[in-house]
Amino acid sequence: MGKMVKLDGKVFEEKKPGIMLGRPISRNPMWENQIVFQRAFLELADQGYTMYYDDMESLNWWLNHHSSARNHIFETFLLREDCDYLVLVDDDTSFDSLSESIKKMIAHDKDMVVAVCCCKPSPHFPNLGKFQKLGESGTICDSIPRHIYTFPEDKIFEVDFSSMGLTVIKRKVVEKMQPPYCYFPPHYATHNVFGEDVTFFFNAKMYGFELWCDPTIRLGHLGYTAWHYKDRADHWLDHRDKLVKEAKEQGWDCSHNLVPEVQEQFKKGEGPKKMFV
Repeated sequence: MGKMVKLDGKVFEEKKPGIMLGRPISRNPMWENQIVFQRAFLELADQGYTMYYDDMESLNWWLNHHSSARNHIFETFLLREDCDYLVLVDDDTSFDSLSESIKKMIAHDKDMVVAVCCCKPSPHFPNLGKFQKLGESGTICDSIPRHIYTFPEDKIFEVDFSSMGLTVIKRKVVEKMQPPYCYFPPHYATHNVFGEDVTFFFNAKMYGFELWCDPTIRLGHLGYTAWHYKDRADHWLDHRDKLVKEAKEQGWDCSHNLVPEVQEQFKKGEGPKKMFV
């Protein structure tokens, strides 16, 4: 049941938002995660949320990469007119409770919210970042990204980009943006290597939307084990001080503090320049 609210002396049940769960699946699906996914779906439906999903139709075959799978999910979401939130859940992730994590992220009432997703290769650093500078092209191609290595672990904070391991997106964000929503852009700037998830967040930020990260959501990135940034005593934590020292020697700030000049450009809300005709 939804929360009971009082209006003009009468008690009404507050309608809960509609949610679509989208799970891009790789060529080697982790079928055990389908159970986790379906359980969260049923738990949220049982609590009064209007639920939809897009799962099996998002297979990544040889010429159908993650960007194609994600775009399929975005397009399907827009057809569900009573869906208020799109929740993207990568196949290679694990959670203490997926349904509780989703509810917590929705409760923040932000344009977009992500959980911390660590990279699979050692040192498994958190895949979070900010843009140090936006390029003259007005696209992601010549903008300069920097990873964030230090951040608060007990409260949400704003970032410019992230992995999409677990992502909650308000409907207005998707409606404002133009397809293709996710794509691998041409790379022609130094240290500029982006995936389809970073491109989506960059374009959303160019439309003036905010991206926040909740570090209290326990998300594991499944490799040989389920990596989580707080479990990195022998991997991430041993490397972090070294990476921070190297970053400072190169003259850039690797904290979660966003670059004011870049944020002013994002807040203009003009959107990215077209890369596709």
